[in-house]
Amino acid sequence: MMTYSQFTQYVELHIREYVSEEMMVSSKTWQQKNNGVPIEGLVFKDSGALVDMPVMVYFKDLYERYCRGDASINSFLQETVNELSNGVSTKFRDSFKDRIFFRIVNAEKNHNKFFTSPCRQVGDFLVEYRLIAFKNEFGVGSMPINNEMAKNIGLNEEQLYQLSMKNTEKLFPVSFENLTTIQDSLQNTGQIPLGHEIRADKNDEWQVYTLTNKVGLNGASTILYPQVQEDLKREFPNGYYVLPSSIHEVMIVDQSFVQEPLDLFMLKEAVLSSNYQVVEPSEFLSNEVYEAKGPDFQLERTTFLNHKKEKNMER
Repeated sequence: MMTYSQFTQYVELHIREYVSEEMMVSSKTWQQKNNGVPIEGLVFKDSGALVDMPVMVYFKDLYERYCRGDASINSFLQETVNELSNGVSTKFRDSFKDRIFFRIVNAEKNHNKFFTSPCRQVGDFLVEYRLIAFKNEFGVGSMPINNEMAKNIGLNEEQLYQLSMKNTEKLFPVSFENLTTIQDSLQNTGQIPLGHEIRADKNDEWQVYTLTNKVGLNGASTILYPQVQEDLKREFPNGYYVLPSSIHEVMIVDQSFVQEPLDLFMLKEAVLSSNYQVVEPSEFLSNEVYEAKGPDFQLERTTFLNHKKEKNMER
């Protein structure tokens, strides 16, 4: 098994042996990922495409896939290029409109995207639009839609928002599971259950749930699905709290589970501790606890009287 350094050198040296003449591959380059975190990879571009849509493939993601598989490095590269060719070689707008989706990220840490990409702010979150390059058993590859790409495909921000809202729920169906069930499954089988539609188990002592999608990627975005919002209102009529674990998932806590102010501070402590000790900087979403209640169930920041610990631990 190659080391990461050996892998990146080999891929950069040999990847062009597997691509077609129309496919252009850059030298190793660095790009800012979510929250401004730099990451290295290669950029693939189809010189014959009518729409300029370069795809950056991250070395870190490739190496993780390579380590999980049992294929030779050459077979792995051939398979990777075949997958990318299907996504990068897009010739017409209608062929990829159904692959446009959205995800939410931290608005403050990604404010520069307002100048480079069509996006919108929803509370503390930034809704950004992406295009799926490939989606299979190995994972999902996507690229951000910047201003130039949006212009080339002829879609403005409102059109992207409406299209992505329709697509994302289909491409990434919701997964909802009680935290107790997840812990039991991990203990017994070592695996996380796939989850199901939104349904609260009122018999469980712990009214704490994980909300994500069935892929487990960018799953925090499910909190904006219109059907999810309706289902949460039905299952938690007295309101609920939202704990942003990362860009990949959020925790839903029944409001009746929080009886004392100390309980609320414990939720805040859980968010801060997770962000500080567990969550990767590029996957950070928010340090806040959010609350949905009242007739419209609008998601708002929960107010705390003491922010001393928060400021000490905040990223």
